[in-house]
Amino acid sequence: MRMSIRLDDLELIKRVEDPQTRVVKEIRSVYNISTSERRMIMEHKIPGSDGSILQDMGKEPLRISFEGVFLGEKAKENLQDLWSRFKQGKPMNFSSDITGIADVTKVMIEGLRIDDIAGYPNEYHYSILLSEYREPRLPPAQPPSQEEQAQQEVQNQADDTIASINYITGKVLDDEGNPQKDIDVVITKDDGTEYKIKTDENGIYRMDDMSPGKYTVVVKAEGYEDMKEEVEIKAG
Repeated sequence: MRMSIRLDDLELIKRVEDPQTRVVKEIRSVYNISTSERRMIMEHKIPGSDGSILQDMGKEPLRISFEGVFLGEKAKENLQDLWSRFKQGKPMNFSSDITGIADVTKVMIEGLRIDDIAGYPNEYHYSILLSEYREPRLPPAQPPSQEEQAQQEVQNQADDTIASINYITGKVLDDEGNPQKDIDVVITKDDGTEYKIKTDENGIYRMDDMSPGKYTVVVKAEGYEDMKEEVEIKAG
């Protein structure tokens, strides 16, 4: 079974004979085919720990090298075609039935060396290095630094603390601005739930852990009958 290697429409393995005389008019062949590849491993440090995590980022592009021969009346033309593709430096379609490189569909010519054989005008040898071409991909996301993680934890704690501060407080004073101690204060939620509390020695009352909703605050003492305060506690 004859091997096949093709760069776009340029066949690198081919044999052309005259159909009448069976004389060989052209030969294209390759030999000493070798490939090389390796995996990319990325190490991520674990914040707050001496350990790390190894992430497999996949295989690096396959590299293919081989030597070849152009022989016959079209040898120089084929060689010029190959050299032109190398100088363009553009990705090109690649196809082959050789095990190990059959899955490669696009390549770039990374290196090309040409040997002109003295005394043989229609024979040229070359050495070529191909690199598998893959569409560019975005760089992997970097894990957050310990400083960024610490800042996020502090922010989360602050948010939790703010969300937990649901209370109603106030201060009861007389006409002369003196604090009133042991005054009854009734806090009524819009669903009818009542909370009773007394003022302290500074005339201050406070009811903690109140659920979100609308409240009415009334001071149960002589002289405060017409005073009423509307309060709303919102979620968070």
